[in-house]
Amino acid sequence: MTGQDELQIGIIGAGSMGRTHARRYADVGGCLVVAVCDPTTTTAEALADDVAERTGARPKVYADLGSLLAAEKLDAISVCTPPNDHATAAASALERGVAVLCEKPPTRTGAELDTLAARIGPDPMLQFGMCHVFHPGVQQANDLLTSGRLGDVVHLNVRFAHRFDGLQDSWFADPEIAGGGIMLDTLVHSVSIVRVLVGEPRAVSAFTHTAIPGIRVEDSAVVSLQTDSGTVATMQASWATPPGSAMVDIYGTKGQAVIEYGQPALRYRIGTKQQWRHGEQQSETRSAAGDRYHGQAHSFLTAVRSGHVSDNTITDAQAVMRVLDAAYASAQAGGGAVVLGG
Repeated sequence: MTGQDELQIGIIGAGSMGRTHARRYADVGGCLVVAVCDPTTTTAEALADDVAERTGARPKVYADLGSLLAAEKLDAISVCTPPNDHATAAASALERGVAVLCEKPPTRTGAELDTLAARIGPDPMLQFGMCHVFHPGVQQANDLLTSGRLGDVVHLNVRFAHRFDGLQDSWFADPEIAGGGIMLDTLVHSVSIVRVLVGEPRAVSAFTHTAIPGIRVEDSAVVSLQTDSGTVATMQASWATPPGSAMVDIYGTKGQAVIEYGQPALRYRIGTKQQWRHGEQQSETRSAAGDRYHGQAHSFLTAVRSGHVSDNTITDAQAVMRVLDAAYASAQAGGGAVVLGG
């Protein structure tokens, strides 16, 4: 394979996330989705039709991953299945020399991820879909913090919330499939943002609530973290609170920055000035539309071509899962702090 060849891509799981991955691969270019796999034939066929409409080439459709891997010579796959299939699908592809972009959460528990890591060995061609680190506002904030213009970060607040209609009838509400509720599904992104902006958490405290009747997982959570540097981060998430809200607030000793999802750039102000300034887009991985999935696809395809994953690695995923495991332990114990590594 040369740098000019189109990478051959497979999509495992043809639901809404599989469709998103396929579309962003087409947007980034330099690759072709040649195979789609889903046990529901109509879902797989619908995604194949969508790919054909956008690229002019219709991928082959398979009902199971084993058949796809046996028949196709792929460079990479996206695993967009429910979490209970992530570890098995990723390992099966990696053992055939196929690079993997696996959706979040990485697995249902940290122990499950550690077992996968032991099976596939060091430095695998495996990237995880913690895509919010590619949001232009998050990357602009990282630039701003690196420059020192906000000073030392004192407090960071991350909120992702919306009303999840139909949750009761989806696999998201089944702990055997999903592994957990909104902490595992959504706060995986929040923890990733915290790690990128202010470093590794050292202590975790969490409270959860289930407001939607008839489900067996938490639909709302508040988690507090303290990082090695002393920064306190608060993460809120809910599937029960309309209207939707997605934002990150950063408070430093010299200024404040706010990331509002849906906006192409963050806004910030320095010192006591009330006038807001706006960040600038500086990298091709930061799409003009603020689409974090575009940045993720670009990062992954770059990794496949180079033979090395540098973003959202399995080591990153293990660090995130340790925090989430600690958050569940804290919530089950009434919210007391859990010291990581302690």
